[in-house]
Amino acid sequence: MSGASLTLSDGWSIFNNSGALGSIEQSHYFLGYKRPFGLSVFQTLAAGYVHHSEKYNLGVAVLKFGDLFYNEQQIRIGIGNKIQRFSLAGSLIVNQFHVDTQPNKHYVFFHLGGLANLMPTLLLGMSISNANTLWYREVTTSIPMILKLGLSYHPITDLKLNAEVEQATLTDHLFKFGLEYEVVKQLLFRTGFNTKIQFQSFSVGLGLLIQNFSLDYAFTEQPSLGSIHEFSISFR
Repeated sequence: MSGASLTLSDGWSIFNNSGALGSIEQSHYFLGYKRPFGLSVFQTLAAGYVHHSEKYNLGVAVLKFGDLFYNEQQIRIGIGNKIQRFSLAGSLIVNQFHVDTQPNKHYVFFHLGGLANLMPTLLLGMSISNANTLWYREVTTSIPMILKLGLSYHPITDLKLNAEVEQATLTDHLFKFGLEYEVVKQLLFRTGFNTKIQFQSFSVGLGLLIQNFSLDYAFTEQPSLGSIHEFSISFR
């Protein structure tokens, strides 16, 4: 859905918008793999678990990007709760950056987010990532503070229409639009478009629900660079 994911509530919310964690009604295990442009240097592997309880939801996730020469590793711990129509959450993010022949660097960041049911057919999501970036003067250009605001409209039960705007420090606005439609029972079609800086990207994908399992695939074509393939599996 080209990243228009602020209002989606599942295990991946700990990455997309921790504010949606509070609205999850089942515990989730999840695992995903991303390989942009056919290059292992850009590959990403992520996994996590979100525990659901009556009082709160607690999520833990790990992510690794890169190869042996340059890589980033990340641990996320998030907690969220839902009060009536509002879901609020925050997460702690620990990053390690490794460059071959140089000492590792570690940084701690915070993510805050929320999700509101404005109407039965309309959701509002918002988040702020890397809220404490200014604490680290040496990374303010490479790890920006990111603000996001998004809406999800469900005109019918089987259809989601998402729109989102993202603003990062020192860059232009980024607009994202996504659609999810249940073609037949338990088979989801997804597509999206965003205005990423310097080029426009278009994406399509499929989701398959098999009992408590979800299998997802996404393909993104970026004219200047090539294609991106993403796979994930989750268990509820």
